[in-house]
Amino acid sequence: YYDSEGGIDTCKQTSDRSIDTRGEGEKSIETPLVLETDQAAQIAVVMHKVMIEEQRGDCEITLPSNYIKLTPGNVVLFRGDRFRVDEV
Repeated sequence: YYDSEGGIDTCKQTSDRSIDTRGEGEKSIETPLVLETDQAAQIAVVMHKVMIEEQRGDCEITLPSNYIKLTPGNVVLFRGDRFRVDEV
């Protein structure tokens, strides 16, 4: 990303690994966005958490029609675990 106060040089943000050790490694993502440092750091942490959760794999669930209001991106609790809705 480009720091809004840093000129034309690209900048880097990192996210420390949590105590959850399901995965290890490094991922680099480049973006043409101009962001403030705090915004970029927050985005890096959120993206890191999403990548960790995606390592859990998929779960397909059929729900009754009263759950029709769910849309992709919603997070639901099912049997004590959190899941993000990818498609409906």
